Amino acid sequence: MTIADIRAKLHEYIDTADDAKVEALYILLADDMESNYTYTESELNMLQERAERYLRGEVKAVTVEESLESARASRGTRFITDENGKRVSAVLPIKRYEQLLHDAEELADIEAYDKATSRKHDFIPFEEGLKQIEEQRKKK
Repeated sequence: MTIADIRAKLHEYIDTADDAKVEALYILLADDMESNYTYTESELNMLQERAERYLRGEVKAVTVEESLESARASRGTRFITDENGKRVSAVLPIKRYEQLLHDAEELADIEAYDKATSRKHDFIPFEEGLKQIEEQRKKK
């Protein structure tokens, strides 16, 4: 699927999706869309050091496609890496974090509901339940 195809499918989806879904997508993407990031002095120094290491042949280069794929996969999220470049932690925008928490809680609720409704229950009228409780109390 080409980028143009993906864009067309996303536009079609957004045009027909209900408001809550469109709002959820916006929350996930808002920080990325509104970001005018400026590099700090330490980040610029790190980039300069990486460039020098590359020029000395000390690090592996990646293709433009590999770089773009990595950037697309981590949009809005920063990663903390160990000395070998392995990702060990992620730092993400608070809105995205809160949305992930919300989604996880909603999923847990759905799973609990599905579990509860999948069991066979024998319901009794409220009055009958009270009567059984009273009988249990009398026995003690």
